[in-house]
Amino acid sequence: MAYMVIIPNHAKKQLQDLPPEQAIRILDAIEGFAGDLDYVRYDVRKVKGSPREYPRYRLRSGEYRAVLVIHRNKLIIEVVTGVRKHGGMDY
Repeated sequence: MAYMVIIPNHAKKQLQDLPPEQAIRILDAIEGFAGDLDYVRYDVRKVKGSPREYPRYRLRSGEYRAVLVIHRNKLIIEVVTGVRKHGGMDY
């Protein structure tokens, strides 16, 4: 069963600010992950220190990251942000 992807306005703006080919690559990866929740294939990892009741995950696409919140009871993946990796920081 595929999850519905919700992209809040602030994340849409961040995606619009990316190079178009990179935004498409991130969105394709998010859609693929929403379809089968393959954590390895889409390089999705739990963010350390995220709340236990609503853990955050990061999806890596090249030099960019999307931070996701998965609401399992509603079958929704909410894109929180798409950001470029900064220096040594990896989330």
